Amino acid sequence: MLKKTVGFIFLVGLQLSLYAQEICDNALDDDGDGLIDLYDPDCQCGAGLNAQPSSAIPNPNFDNSSCCPVPHPWPANTNQLGCLDDWTSAQTSLNGWALNYLNSCDSCGNYNNSLTYNNPPQECSLTVGNGFVQMEFNKNNNPSWVYNSGIYACLNAPFMPGNTYTLAFDTYNSYLNPFWINLLSHKIHLSLMGTTNCSNIPILNQYCADPNWYILDSISPIIPIDSTWHTFTFTFSPSVPTYAIALTPSCILINTNGISNYFDRIMFDNLDLNYGKKYDLQIADTGSFCTNDYLLTASIDTTGGTWQWYKDSVALVGETSSMLDITTYGLGNYTALYVLNGACQGLNYESIPSVYPFAFINSSGNNCLGDSITLDGSSFVNNGYSIANHYWDFGNSDSAFVEDFTYTYDSSGTFVVKYTVETNLGCQTTDSIIVNIYDNPIVNFASNENCFSDSVNFISLSTLSLGSVIDSLHWDFGDNTTALDSLETHWYSNAGTYNVTLYAESDLGCFDSIIKQITIDPNPTAAFTVNDTCVLDAITLSNNSSITTGSIQTYEWDFGDNTTSNIQQPSHTYNQIGTYTLALIVVSDSGCTDTAYLSHISHPIPTANFSTITNCFVADFTNLSTIVSGNIQSVSWDFEDNQTSTSFNPTNIYQVNDTYNVLLSATSNFGCIGDTILPVTIFSNFAADIQPTSLTICSGECMQLFDNATPHGNDATYAWKLSDGQTSYQQNPTFCFTNEQEDHLPISVFFKIETSAGCVDSVLYTNYFDVIANPKAYFTYSPNSPNLQEPEVQFKNESVNAENFEWNFGDNTGSLEENPAHIYKNVAKKYTVSLTVSEATANCFDTYKTILIVKDEILYFIPNVFRPGSGNINSIFQPQFTSGVNVYEFRMHIYNRWGELIFESFDPNGGWDGFYNAELVKQDTYVWKIDFIESMSDKKHADTGIITVLR
Repeated sequence: MLKKTVGFIFLVGLQLSLYAQEICDNALDDDGDGLIDLYDPDCQCGAGLNAQPSSAIPNPNFDNSSCCPVPHPWPANTNQLGCLDDWTSAQTSLNGWALNYLNSCDSCGNYNNSLTYNNPPQECSLTVGNGFVQMEFNKNNNPSWVYNSGIYACLNAPFMPGNTYTLAFDTYNSYLNPFWINLLSHKIHLSLMGTTNCSNIPILNQYCADPNWYILDSISPIIPIDSTWHTFTFTFSPSVPTYAIALTPSCILINTNGISNYFDRIMFDNLDLNYGKKYDLQIADTGSFCTNDYLLTASIDTTGGTWQWYKDSVALVGETSSMLDITTYGLGNYTALYVLNGACQGLNYESIPSVYPFAFINSSGNNCLGDSITLDGSSFVNNGYSIANHYWDFGNSDSAFVEDFTYTYDSSGTFVVKYTVETNLGCQTTDSIIVNIYDNPIVNFASNENCFSDSVNFISLSTLSLGSVIDSLHWDFGDNTTALDSLETHWYSNAGTYNVTLYAESDLGCFDSIIKQITIDPNPTAAFTVNDTCVLDAITLSNNSSITTGSIQTYEWDFGDNTTSNIQQPSHTYNQIGTYTLALIVVSDSGCTDTAYLSHISHPIPTANFSTITNCFVADFTNLSTIVSGNIQSVSWDFEDNQTSTSFNPTNIYQVNDTYNVLLSATSNFGCIGDTILPVTIFSNFAADIQPTSLTICSGECMQLFDNATPHGNDATYAWKLSDGQTSYQQNPTFCFTNEQEDHLPISVFFKIETSAGCVDSVLYTNYFDVIANPKAYFTYSPNSPNLQEPEVQFKNESVNAENFEWNFGDNTGSLEENPAHIYKNVAKKYTVSLTVSEATANCFDTYKTILIVKDEILYFIPNVFRPGSGNINSIFQPQFTSGVNVYEFRMHIYNRWGELIFESFDPNGGWDGFYNAELVKQDTYVWKIDFIESMSDKKHADTGIITVLR
């Protein structure tokens, strides 16, 4: 649906409210000014919906304070900002007369300050408020003044990009110097700063150069010295979210007209934030007046407000939903007004009137069943609207959705056809016509079929539904002849298949036809071919009998040897040679017959035979084949050793002793083949063979190979050749082998033997045995110097070409692991460690040995205090040795503080009991000295220390 006009109701500076007693949603002129609802300016919308309350500015009136600021005469040494809630400054105790916070604290008196200032009186009515901030503006806004004069606050709600904000504030010029009053215009330069993070408070530099702060707006108002508060505003649209603000003098030099000591002292109060925002308000329409479902649906991208609908600016009382059904309200300009927090935003929609289309059917009404009816739909609509849909109802549950349509009914009868057109607004118009569909004749006929020499009878079996009759018939017999009666007799001059057509037409002009095929059967043609064959072979018959139409029903064969058959393609074998006459009789399905004759000769088969003379491996063959008549044209031999021949008397040399079934095939000049298979035995009195001493051998070893042939006498010759290049002509030679690679070296052996009688035999053994590469054993271990305190040794196997491992750790223990770890226990000495390895077959070995020394490391402990005579374990002073001390080289001496020897021992297991000269020594510290030698290395130790005796 098209919208005619859409627009905002927008009038700057006015808001929807109850001004002058005008109520904006009751369709009445409440204030008597002749203007109702939206016609009245009191009801028109302002700049937009107020999306953020003024509470975004904390403590906007500077009234909330944690303490009451103390009034100070000039010069002040504190700015009193510490008392003000939610606001702060860069300095709190410097230049208080340049930045100060004042508050009468409800004393209803004047603010106490220097005589050069005209402070406003305290308003007990609180219309202005008790607190305000004072700032000094000097002659050139020196950076130190700017730095100390700004005030900062973290916002309760951030200023967001895309919004326009207005911050209003009150100012009061309190300076009273009469000389400067006459000379100065009292213009100040003021900036509102912003930052994206409250942690940037305060500005730590001149704000003009601080990268964390940016200017939201700057103004230069003239503030008169007239003891009156004046209001000014900042207007800004932030480009980034702003979370904190600063009110501070601008970095703009002031023209002081040559006066070197110029100041303006300005009070600030009553910060008031406001901004308007236009939201995305839309009106969507569905339906129309034509369909009685004309709905308007308003939407806006915010929540919390209320809706009110208007028609031609007058309220529709009670229509406060976002959806409005305007079907009953009719044409007009509708307004959806959204009210939120006392502000409003509206959008207009002009309704679209109902315009009905024109529809007409141009088509004939009567047709025969099966005919296509052309339905021509004509339609148009005025006033710029368009036809959106076309609907056809054919009166039989079928329908269509295009303007023009060709339709075919599948049954006869009378049908009401309706054509409906619909505009893009849903307005519809329908036209209709009556259509009659008449039945066609049901055409059919019957006939008898015969051979081409017989007549054929045709009869019409056509019928028609009640209410009409068959008016005419027409026959077409398919041979360029026709007829018009319901019963006809016809003669065909040739056999074949004919398409017979019968046409029938009713008295209403509806017609139909039928085509049937009839066949006039011809006589069959008997025909066959046969080839001459060899006796006892099956003859090849090819039955070529045919018939142009119909089919051959039976076949009768006579083979001329008192045998017959009645199958179409029989098989026959002659048992005697000779010449035979064959006959074939065929009968069609119409009873027509035909006969064909041919001669056949059955030829004789050769009798294959041969004789054989053998000598060693040589066999001589003599062909003895015969035939009754004709001659043998060729022979073929198969000696069963993959050798053949076509010679009549061939010779074949065999390679192996065996009995062979030799096949001889003999072919006559008529192609008849006779064959025979006879055994031929080839036996030589020897066969080559060898026998090794082993099938594996380690690198560096030798092996003898033996002639293992069958007995052949002592006059034979021998030839040996190995794949590693070694040769020999001995009967039982010995060969030595070397393998320097890691993998096995396979050796192939060729052996040939030849007797004095000329018989030769040889044998080849591929990869007959392997020469195994010897493994190389080697290992390392860590640590290099194990001892009894760290007795575990990790062995690292670095052997080459080894698969099996056997370790002997030299202490009657061993391991089969590849890289074992072993712990030597208790005894420090030299151990012989060996590793024996073998390759995968475990036939070739290698061993590596080394000496491993486990050292004895001495560990001992000497106490530093003991209690003699206590009876516990700490009553004897004695060093504790784990091992490694030579008991024959041990000395221990105890001295008192005067160097007197009071105890001596030569036994590492003997200690001092605290007695000297049969008396227990007094509680004191004593010096001990111990000398001993390690048992393993003869290393000498001399240690000295202090022992405390407790009593």
